[in-house]
Amino acid sequence: MNTYVLNVMNLPFTIMVNSISKDLKIEKTVKTIHSLLIDADRRFSPFKANSMVSRFQHGDHDVLSDEDFQEVYLKTLLAQVETDGLFDPFYSGVYDPTGVVKGWIVETAFNQVLEPLLRTGQVTAAAINAGGDMIVSANAFQTAWTVGIENPCDTHHYVAAFPLRSGAVATSGSSKRGEHIKRAHHDIVQSTVIADSLVDADVWTTALFAASRDDIPHLIAEHALTAFLVTDSGQYQNYSHGTLVDASSISSHDKEFWR
Repeated sequence: MNTYVLNVMNLPFTIMVNSISKDLKIEKTVKTIHSLLIDADRRFSPFKANSMVSRFQHGDHDVLSDEDFQEVYLKTLLAQVETDGLFDPFYSGVYDPTGVVKGWIVETAFNQVLEPLLRTGQVTAAAINAGGDMIVSANAFQTAWTVGIENPCDTHHYVAAFPLRSGAVATSGSSKRGEHIKRAHHDIVQSTVIADSLVDADVWTTALFAASRDDIPHLIAEHALTAFLVTDSGQYQNYSHGTLVDASSISSHDKEFWR
């Protein structure tokens, strides 16, 4: 397994690629992904004065003519509607798509650069981990990825493990970033969502982290979410496609995890 770490957006992006092809130039592949990440940071960072997001915040609506900006903008508005405002790109008073951009560019890079290599068999397994949120894929001849869920009370240990052949995982919590999103209740200390899309996983883990405990079962059932929650009392809640299942059946012992 070839592993590379790129530092962009003040985050470590870890790329893991398993290849049996002698002709594949993995360093070139990683360089292409790096370029995509840097370009996304340049155009979408709310901390860069000349980014499209900063220009939009200051009233420059010409950026809406950019196809990528349109795509991200529509994704954020749709997420706000689907989550009944729990995911809010205007939570700080101005438009800030940060909660979608990271997942969007990782998904874009994976689909454009790594997915074609998986289809042709040049790569048997690949993953991009963006500060703990990840997208993974492995072909039928490769062992599925095992994704570990950190213990929010002790981030050196794990509370659960999930096998995942293809898909995305995102986690929201207060153990590392504190109370970084607007929420009225603090019943949940960590939420993890597994989905086909990293954007969807990112949006829904944020929404569940922001929601009250009473609202969470309805949201998960209505949208058929697969999620793992840690409550303020240290209990675990495990949902598979909208249905509550026994969390005790998910072992976290004696395994190596990708996080």
